[in-house]
Amino acid sequence: MDDAEWDTVTVQTWSLHLPEILQHLSSCSFVALDFEFSGIAAQRPFDSARRVAPLQERYADIKEAAEKFQILQVGLTIAHEDPVSGTYTLKPYNVHLSPLVDPILGIDRIFSISSGAIQFLLKTNFRIDTPFTQGVRYLTQKEEELAIKEACKHSSHSRSETVVQMKLSKKENAESVAFLAVVRKDIDEWVAGGERAADYLNVPSRQSKMFKGKPTVTSLNRFQKRLVHQLVETEYPLLTTVGRNDFVTITRYDEKREEGILQQKTQRAEKRLIEQRGFRWIIEALTGGDLSQLEAKIFDPVVLDCGNLSRETAVKNFAESLKANLQKNRPPVVGHNLFTDVVYMWQCFFGELPDRVEDFVKLVHAKFPLLIDTKYMFTHDCGDVNPIASLGSMDEALKGITDPEIVIDAKHTRYRRAQHLHEAGYDSFLTAKNFIKQASQLPQARRRTTAEPQIPKTKPTHQPIVVDVVKKPAAPLKGLSFAELQSKFAHQNLFDTLPEDTDSPDESDETSDDEAKLIPPFSSPVWKVYGNKLRVFGTSERVCALDGET
Repeated sequence: MDDAEWDTVTVQTWSLHLPEILQHLSSCSFVALDFEFSGIAAQRPFDSARRVAPLQERYADIKEAAEKFQILQVGLTIAHEDPVSGTYTLKPYNVHLSPLVDPILGIDRIFSISSGAIQFLLKTNFRIDTPFTQGVRYLTQKEEELAIKEACKHSSHSRSETVVQMKLSKKENAESVAFLAVVRKDIDEWVAGGERAADYLNVPSRQSKMFKGKPTVTSLNRFQKRLVHQLVETEYPLLTTVGRNDFVTITRYDEKREEGILQQKTQRAEKRLIEQRGFRWIIEALTGGDLSQLEAKIFDPVVLDCGNLSRETAVKNFAESLKANLQKNRPPVVGHNLFTDVVYMWQCFFGELPDRVEDFVKLVHAKFPLLIDTKYMFTHDCGDVNPIASLGSMDEALKGITDPEIVIDAKHTRYRRAQHLHEAGYDSFLTAKNFIKQASQLPQARRRTTAEPQIPKTKPTHQPIVVDVVKKPAAPLKGLSFAELQSKFAHQNLFDTLPEDTDSPDESDETSDDEAKLIPPFSSPVWKVYGNKLRVFGTSERVCALDGET
């Protein structure tokens, strides 16, 4: 694959991307997420008397939209920290997501597209056909449950429904009545034969008689096969049917055999579901979910050294170790304006959303122990005024912060020289970059693990590429005090409530001008202030606290 295409993930490249992404997730510092939708919640009419809505009302609006619209693009930027050089390497991916479900699963997915949302995306060079032709498929946990039930059904109709349909057929379709009369006669003669009769009866059979002077059919269409299934289910409870290509086989009911057939159906359905799970493997990896059914062989491309082991054993050991690590260690997830994103994410990958926002908060926090909203960080303690805190405006405000060094992996070149605003991958990249710059200014930011002078780096082709390719003038924020830095941000609100931390020289805010800072460890108390708080302007609460602390 051309390196220039590696940032973009499609169904055609999914088998190559999946093992590498999982490998990166198992060792990363944090992950930044962003989504593009086929529609969003409509704004309620402005209520001048109330002015703001409670969080529950906003949640209900977004829940309704998430049940109707789809995630069309996922932006995933994986960040790795090098504490020695004080460098963060970013690996951004733009994943097209398909709203289609394979019809072989027997389930259907109804989705909607908002004309306003699509017109907006088209202005950013989004191709409306891409999710359908190149999108990676996925299944929610709820859809998997439905698919298993569908696969195990003997008939799609209950007995009472069958009886009603049979009566309607007798009234409205004389040909169907005639056809069933012949089938019923064949079945009665076969049953009457007792032990002397064959073990099964095929319909149509060669023994079928003429009906009113007309020959019976020699093969069945779908409607006729359905009539045979319904007839046996309704009138012959000790018999069972098996649909064939153009006929139906009727056999005597055998409980053990039926259990075996059911088990086979279930196993086949589960295998198809594993193959169709698609992007949800990434979500499972992010939430410490069950990866046991993910086949070890998919990791073969990323296992480079087998040592003294056979290839098969080395790949198996690698897969087991990686899965265990992902299940045990869930990376922090960073986003911008995360509240809407996590509502859609839950509906898209897990299933039905609860009605109460309090229940939703508990579910999300159980899956994601640490969510960080850069919009909340940027507007923390901003008072009653809602400052401008779009992703682009934050990126502009933070341009002057040049430490720590942020580089983009050499394999990921799409966002090196060109902006792709409102492309999910690019927005997740900006989110990761902004987060690093914000977090590195916190009082508990760390210094790199060595104070030795760094040897200037050469940049051969295999080395990471610096994000800011074009050199800018001297950074206006470099060297400013912490208090002076605060005043450069919207309404002087960034980091206002945090005291200077001088408990440990290793976590002191004071570092030399030529020594890079690192973001605070995610076990630091600073994330009690900034973590698990999702900014929701326009509500009376103004924030959704996942950990119960405000």
